[in-house]
Amino acid sequence: ELCITDALQRVRNIIHPYELDIYIPSKKIAIEYNGLIWHSEKFKGKVFNYHLNKTENCEKIGIRLIHIFEDEWNEKKEIIKSNLKAILNKDDIILHADDCTIKNTDIRLSEEFLSLNHLQGNCRSKYKYGLYYKEELVSLMTFSRHKDDIYEIKRYCNKKNYKIIDSDEKLLTYFINKIKPKSVMCNIDRIWSEEDFLKNFGFIHIN
Repeated sequence: ELCITDALQRVRNIIHPYELDIYIPSKKIAIEYNGLIWHSEKFKGKVFNYHLNKTENCEKIGIRLIHIFEDEWNEKKEIIKSNLKAILNKDDIILHADDCTIKNTDIRLSEEFLSLNHLQGNCRSKYKYGLYYKEELVSLMTFSRHKDDIYEIKRYCNKKNYKIIDSDEKLLTYFINKIKPKSVMCNIDRIWSEEDFLKNFGFIHIN
């Protein structure tokens, strides 16, 4: 499904003595498959920050390391494949956010969309805004009130195998203009998300 001609396997000369399962030089991206038993502290003697250390060692030399864990691969394989396509710019369908309309999304549709398209699935959110292309929901961002007028981005994802250019910007801008929060916070999964679009909005890395 992903035709990458320069992918290398079991590479040991990038962050020696650690091994990278897959390394794609043209993309500066590495991929690790982590079995729950053999990559655990108990069975393999891994130090507590083993996977984090590999990630940060890669970051120091400009390589993005993607960790795929066994349970996620077994249970949400299609979402992981879609995420990899997005990172590698191999999306099946590409749209622009300006070609979509923004609507409030009801609880039922939000739950269904997140369950099908987000690795962490659904969560409780106060506001749910979706991008619709020809009446089909293709991107979703949800928010909850953290305290006072501070809000948190709870979930954001596109439909599997879709790339919606500037969807994050359009949805976040819509929320800010409509709700006018004092501030917005966001926790990100370092495996799959990058901070660039948040920094462009003036977000500051705290922890």
